[in-house]
Amino acid sequence: MPKGFFRAFKGQDTIGALDRTFRARGKQIGTLKLTEEPFQQLTGKMTEFDYKAEGLFWMEKQGIKIRGLAPREFFEAWKQDNEMVWVVTFIKTDPLMMRVEV
Repeated sequence: MPKGFFRAFKGQDTIGALDRTFRARGKQIGTLKLTEEPFQQLTGKMTEFDYKAEGLFWMEKQGIKIRGLAPREFFEAWKQDNEMVWVVTFIKTDPLMMRVEV
């Protein structure tokens, strides 16, 4: 992502939810409202709340693997990497027609 990409978003902004990037012929499939301004966090600081917020708990219950790892293994390895990531928290403002490709 370009360096200032997430800085363009402010808390309470409403943004389009895409099924993939517009460059890959993505389409808007819903609308999201940011609940706070995006911020950066080290993955080593992630908590059990983040495990669930990232959808990993749901993936665990579905038996989905990520890069050949169980979601819990992926999460623990991600934390060990301790990389800086952007955190964007949001709520759905309309029903999303989601398509999950596994």
